[in-house]
Amino acid sequence: MDETDAVSSSSKRLTAEQEHQRRLQALSQLAQSQAMEKPHDAGAPELPPSPPRAHAQRRWAVVAALVLVLVLVSGGIGYSLSRRTVTPTSAPVPPVVSLSLASAGASCPVAVAWSPDGAKVAVLARQGASGCDAPGAPAPVVLVYAPGRGRLITRLDPTPALARAHAALNFLGTPLSWSPDGTLLALPALILADAPGAPTRPALLLMPFAGAARVLQGQIPGTVAPVVWDVRAGTAANVLSAPLALALRYRWTGDGHVIPDQPLPSVTDGAAFSGSPAGGSAGATFSLWQAGGIVPVFPPSAMPLPSDALGVSAVDFYGAQAAIWSPDGRYMIPALALAGPFPAAPGALERLTLAPDRCANHGLPPCTSTPLPYPDRALAEVVAKLAVATGTARDVAVPIAWSADGRLLATGLPQDGLDGRSGRLGITLLNTATGEIIQRFTVDFSGGGDLLPQLSSVLAWSPTALRLAFMDARFGRITIWSSIATPR
Repeated sequence: MDETDAVSSSSKRLTAEQEHQRRLQALSQLAQSQAMEKPHDAGAPELPPSPPRAHAQRRWAVVAALVLVLVLVSGGIGYSLSRRTVTPTSAPVPPVVSLSLASAGASCPVAVAWSPDGAKVAVLARQGASGCDAPGAPAPVVLVYAPGRGRLITRLDPTPALARAHAALNFLGTPLSWSPDGTLLALPALILADAPGAPTRPALLLMPFAGAARVLQGQIPGTVAPVVWDVRAGTAANVLSAPLALALRYRWTGDGHVIPDQPLPSVTDGAAFSGSPAGGSAGATFSLWQAGGIVPVFPPSAMPLPSDALGVSAVDFYGAQAAIWSPDGRYMIPALALAGPFPAAPGALERLTLAPDRCANHGLPPCTSTPLPYPDRALAEVVAKLAVATGTARDVAVPIAWSADGRLLATGLPQDGLDGRSGRLGITLLNTATGEIIQRFTVDFSGGGDLLPQLSSVLAWSPTALRLAFMDARFGRITIWSSIATPR
């Protein structure tokens, strides 16, 4: 190829490149001219939009913003509702739950106790569904329920442990209790005599919620004095004086003794109240007033009072068999008798002191002539209603139990069917501050008779909530109410 051809070829290449650049520049100018014609372009237009068109643009912008806000809000609400829909919620607790022991192969309940956290209810009953009148020595069983739905959690059979220790339980008025940490249940027991006429010895039955039951024994001869047990050491720690000196409150000492903490005031004015109990029976101090009963005790009739014929001259005694734990769960008293008379007709208390066995026949300590001050208006109202009861309705132990906060007193009065003749029983809740009736429940009731514990109450409050359990021995049933009114 000569030089002319080379120049010609180079010129052609330059011309092609220049043509390519020219075309790109033309396309760019065309795009710019089209963009300048668009009113919404970010670049400066040749002519400003007319005012009506600008207003329309603003209106559309506002509408678009509102639509966007509505979409975001509705989406958030929908998401929240969907979250609420899928979040599992606990089912409401029924207002009344009935525990039928027959379905668990048991009958004749004699004690009921709430766990410290209120999540379980334990019931001491007889094995088998033959009822309270079955012949022979009853075989015990402890049933543990979830009270919310009445589901049976477990059953504890203490029979093997009792047999190994040659021990037995007293089925009437035996308090059942939980340890403060809720890990075990306790019952007072007796080591049976080895020979006729030999004394029995006190013992303590411990039933872990998970594990084997065992019986603690102490080298203590038969005694009516309360025994303090050292649960950790597995032996008896000491014996308290009997009867325990009356006081409004008692205190645990570090070595397992119980001493009065608040003295008993003198009864000088019927309008003065010593204060409702609160806090239960598992603290550094505990109250004289525990769940128990009001027991009518009739003085000897050798010197009858004018009202003896009507049966209203009975002296009303407060009595309770309470299981008391030290706050650390080391020491416990399985059955501490707390009792005392209320103000009575002139001369009645003095006459009772001449026949102390009248109180012992009801499971009370020997009769004393020191009247107790009423703790609150509610209990004063209960005793006042008992004073007007006559006939066989008067000779019935009346159950009483205070709520954990001390604001409510539960009871069943003779006038409300406590003798069982009507087949129905009214459970009354009273405001302790005013004595007014807050609420009443009605339940089928076959009558207590000799099966109604006089010192171990058939009523039991949950320690954590306003829930009340009632025990019917003959029907073999525990009724739990949860729809409790709160005092104003």
